[in-house]
Amino acid sequence: AVVSTQSNGVPDHIRNIASLPARMGGLCIQNCTTTAGVEYSNSVEATKQLTDAIFQQLTTFRPNEEKQLEAINTVKDRKEELFKLQREAIVNGSPPTTKRQLELISEKGASIWLTTLPLKACGFVLNKQEFFDAISLRYKITLSTQNY
Repeated sequence: AVVSTQSNGVPDHIRNIASLPARMGGLCIQNCTTTAGVEYSNSVEATKQLTDAIFQQLTTFRPNEEKQLEAINTVKDRKEELFKLQREAIVNGSPPTTKRQLELISEKGASIWLTTLPLKACGFVLNKQEFFDAISLRYKITLSTQNY
């Protein structure tokens, strides 16, 4: 867990930013309280054909690939729309410095280090202190590694 040295933990605006995908300036750490409803709807959409087959008590199941691709695209579109709405809400409720910070960390390539596989042979591994330092710089917060 990443905890700041502030007595009340990580500030809410940083927690909200961290819930965004890396390409939008986040850390891909979902906030389950805000995404549970959408994720449930996505699950229902993705498993609709299988659910229907179970209710009809079919002995064999052959999914319609066209419908399945349509369901996958619907789920992707819903998630993308949710992320855009979340980012817009964060930007609208933030001071100018946070807006600029979010713009910078959302630039193409700025988050590649978060999504790259940590391959030791290529030097892509960060130790705990390097990771905390990178997060501190990225979000302009002070983090403590004392308990970790």
